[in-house]
Formats: sequence, structure tokens, C-alpha cells
Amino acid sequence: MRNYSGIALLLIFPLLFVFGCKEKGKTTLTSPKPHESSELSGIWVLEKENVIGYDIDEGEREDWNETNVIDEEIFQFNATIVKWYTKEEKCYEVDDTITYKLSGNKLIGPFWEGTDSEDGSTTTWSTSIEFKNNYLVMTRTENTKEPDYESHEKIIQYFKKYTGALPPPGWPRQLCE
Repeated sequence: MRNYSGIALLLIFPLLFVFGCKEKGKTTLTSPKPHESSELSGIWVLEKENVIGYDIDEGEREDWNETNVIDEEIFQFNATIVKWYTKEEKCYEVDDTITYKLSGNKLIGPFWEGTDSEDGSTTTWSTSIEFKNNYLVMTRTENTKEPDYESHEKIIQYFKKYTGALPPPGWPRQLCE
């Protein structure tokens, strides 16, 4: 009779390791937590944005990396729609009411993702979100290709949660007509 104890140990040890790592229904192997619309609900004021990218125009490349400290945009997220406010010199505007869905960390809908082709030019864009250090970080990537030109841009916007009345302090009080 053969001794199968070595083989049994090889089979049992991985099982003990995997099941031994469980802690009240959780394993050590986890996937990224999908965001929920309840996390997004509320008013988010843009505080800063980084714009990183490059253009290639007739073979010449120009890179850029800019940081802007601004408070000229607000997104007000509800369950499935977003109101987009922008600050003008003497008034503020409600630029658009935008529908959205969440899929993991991606914002889904025509404003947030897509492709547009027109007259030999194709632009693709997508938007992802994450919550980092009390900020909603929204990253939009946009790529444009034309026969003698291409552009690749990543806009990273940092929004802070706002709980006051709209418009916030520092914004004009009047809605644009």
C-alpha cells in the first residue's frame, strides 16, 4: 500500500490557507469596491484641476501639464441626474442637466463617455471617479485624431463636498438669463 500522505498534504495545505484567511465571510482576495450613487449624491464644488497631455501637429509634439486652482464649476448629483453649474463674471448658469449611471468607477452616459466622428476627425472620451482624501476625483480622458493632428488629454478634477445653499459664497447671486 502506498503512502498518500504527501499528496494529501499538498492538496489540503492550499485549502487550509485559502479558508484560513477568511475573516467573517471575507477573503483576502478582494476586487475594487464599486461606487454607489449614494456616495455621489450632493453638491460638489471644483477646487483644482490638473490638465496633462500632448498634441502632435504636423509631426511636432507639444506636451503640457497645468494645474489650475478654480471654483468655477459645481456638479449637483442626484440618483440618476446631475446639474452642472458654472460661474460667470456677473451671474451663474445651470449649464445642463445630465443623466448618468455608475458602472464600477466609470460614469456612463453621452456626456461622460463616447465617440464622435466628423469630417475626418474622431474624438473619444471617458470619465472615471474615485474618492480620495475627502475629494471626489473625476478623471476625464479625451483623444482626438485627425489626418495631420492628434491630441491626448487627461483632466483630473478635485471636487470638495459642499453642504450649503446654492450659489456658494464667492459666486454671483444672480442666475444668468
